[in-house]
Amino acid sequence: MIDMMTSTAHIHQTTSSTCPMPNFAVLEARKLGISWKYKIKCANCPFTSPTFNLYHEIHQEGPGRNPSATNIALAYAIQDTAIGAEKIIELLTCLDIPAPSKSFWVDPVLKHMCSQTNLKKK
Repeated sequence: MIDMMTSTAHIHQTTSSTCPMPNFAVLEARKLGISWKYKIKCANCPFTSPTFNLYHEIHQEGPGRNPSATNIALAYAIQDTAIGAEKIIELLTCLDIPAPSKSFWVDPVLKHMCSQTNLKKK
């Protein structure tokens, strides 16, 4: 988050030299699993920042967006524990963290299981 604000301030300073005083606000916040993307705007001028990922991506070949390392790690952890997705969702809710839907967990876990099966076959 600090890197995002520092980068936004630097980009604003270099591109909007006529703005007297930056006044940043969140223009867009998108939740992807338990990760977030943010876009910032300046209230005093038409400046809008690029979209910042507040997570590390895992680069994959093929179409579609790259998944968040945090989301994948959580999906793997759920697979390897006895508590399951329902208890993780309850835990996140108790911590006031918006939990993703149950369907979010299915795809990463299935991909992980398929990759583990392929490794065992080799």
